[in-house]
Amino acid sequence: MAVRFDEGSGHPVVLLHGFPGSGADWEPAATHLAESFRVVVVDLIGFGASSRPRRFEELWIDSQAEALADALDELGIEQTALVGHDYGGPVALTFVRRFSGRVTHVGLLSTNTFSDTPVDFPLSLLKLPLIGPLLDPVFFNGVALGALGRMASKTAGVRPRRNDGGEARSIQVIFGRVLRNLAALYEPVEGSLGEIHVPAVVIWGDRDMFFPASLGRRTAETLPAARFVLLDGCGHFTPIERTEAVAAEITNLISGSFS
Repeated sequence: MAVRFDEGSGHPVVLLHGFPGSGADWEPAATHLAESFRVVVVDLIGFGASSRPRRFEELWIDSQAEALADALDELGIEQTALVGHDYGGPVALTFVRRFSGRVTHVGLLSTNTFSDTPVDFPLSLLKLPLIGPLLDPVFFNGVALGALGRMASKTAGVRPRRNDGGEARSIQVIFGRVLRNLAALYEPVEGSLGEIHVPAVVIWGDRDMFFPASLGRRTAETLPAARFVLLDGCGHFTPIERTEAVAAEITNLISGSFS
């Protein structure tokens, strides 16, 4: 797992990206946070400068969590705050479940953590037997992902980094399998929520077209020690649409002084 950003000093904070996009989308917030903390941004496996395997098992959250543990070992980081946006959310929760003593705080932004989250049309077509896998390249190619990024950001002029062809294929592999096996794959993720007793913050945009704010509230209510923050006029890409607000909430989380 490649490290994209490692700056600052103090309590470590690791930032995990989602889709579309890459670790680059965390860099503006990371720059703010590095004024107070040691901040690390990684490219998940299949993205950015990390390796580009083609098998689902190598791209799924368990492999991502193991690779993150190895990366932290190489950086000499024993304990850290861990913040995940979109796909980075279940990766973060999986890391906490498997390496609980290494995480001091958790942040979840615009992500799915539940096994019963509805899949609306047209993505519901991907669940159809036989036909669904054939549609993966249609929904998750570079052009389609770029369009999704434009639609899902509700802040003028703000867009996630565009994924290259290899990253688009990683998204095809991950999301095609997830959408056809959501209940089974996300059951461990959902089950881990009630077992996370470190301080947490759940940050959401009130105009998120992928995951409604009600899902964010449900996530915060399921976590034993979480605060829910709703950002007005914000879409799905909270780290780049509301960079300063997100950085401030993460700072408040770690300092223990929620405002």
